Amino acid sequence: MLILSNEEIESFLSIKTCIETLEQAYKSWDKGTAINRPRTDLVLPSPNESGVYAFKSMEAGLVDPPIVALRVNSDIIRWRQQDGRMLKTKVPAAPGGKYVGLVMLFSTENGEPLAIFPDGVVQRMRVASSSALAAR
Repeated sequence: MLILSNEEIESFLSIKTCIETLEQAYKSWDKGTAINRPRTDLVLPSPNESGVYAFKSMEAGLVDPPIVALRVNSDIIRWRQQDGRMLKTKVPAAPGGKYVGLVMLFSTENGEPLAIFPDGVVQRMRVASSSALAAR
């Protein structure tokens, strides 16, 4: 199983590759060879911070390539008033002032875990790629 860092992912994943891959995944969805589960959120009072603890998870799978991805986030969230609006803020409360988001990839051929990595770089590229495809 690969264990990758954001820095490693940034060194080899290009926005061009991300757009092409995401476009193929959307086409698979249209053909019925992809599946996803909408995001699930668990929210609890945060014992250490004013605000709440939020755990969210989501999955998706493809027939080709035979892979399933699971993304999880573990967040401390606070709300504050600013200029008459309520703003949501994620707090980087993990050691080192970090956020916690992970992606795990699994083979659907034999069930083995293929990779685990933080979601930071991949998430930003996914959002940018989705926007590029929508604009196209």
